[in-house]
Amino acid sequence: MNIAGVALRGTFEMVSGEDFDWLFNINFHGVVRMTRAFLPLLHASGDARLVNMSSTFGVTVFHPGGVRTNISVSARAPRGVDEAEVIRRRDAFQKFLRMPPAKAGEIIVRGIEQRKSRILVGTDAVGLSWLARLAPASYWSMRSRGLPT
Repeated sequence: MNIAGVALRGTFEMVSGEDFDWLFNINFHGVVRMTRAFLPLLHASGDARLVNMSSTFGVTVFHPGGVRTNISVSARAPRGVDEAEVIRRRDAFQKFLRMPPAKAGEIIVRGIEQRKSRILVGTDAVGLSWLARLAPASYWSMRSRGLPT
């Protein structure tokens, strides 16, 4: 469980870049480093779960589904991965990106105007949200079926 974290007092305008870097180094990079350190043990257990803590002080967040942007085309591939495999996975993932970006933007703006704390962008995002709530134990295995990595 990644549950360690630090906080800063004050508004965004009051916090210095140096303090923000300190916070990000602990709250983000700490999670990444701990996950990397324990990932081999998690895989070896066969039934492990990785849990990350969030904050009740979080601001509006949106969860985009398949928005048709260049994200999969411009995604960086790990070194040493076969180029043909990268292209195959990219093209397979591209099929899931259906919503025009302008429509996604409209949904996000409308959610902000309605002061929603959580905005689901697209029917696929809504469906995955319901799946996570209705079948939390099997969510990831069900979600990954048919999705390229």
